[in-house]
Amino acid sequence: MTDSQSTTLDIRQLVLEAEERCRPYMWETPVEHSHYLSRISGADVWLKLDMVQKTTSFKLRGATSKIMALTEEELDRGVV
Repeated sequence: MTDSQSTTLDIRQLVLEAEERCRPYMWETPVEHSHYLSRISGADVWLKLDMVQKTTSFKLRGATSKIMALTEEELDRGVV
């Protein structure tokens, strides 16, 4: 296995672990095809509508993943 294959597998594993940590706190969000953006870009464009999350933000996924991965010691110092 090459270094790039190993890195890809490591990243995939990290993504799967983050998804597992966050799933209980996330709502399913729709994906919609943008005819306008597809037409002007010449590519098939789909939009992930995370603005329907309770926080109306896509940032919820990253923040939740990071907080859920903190150690007890890190949590004891607090999160801002």
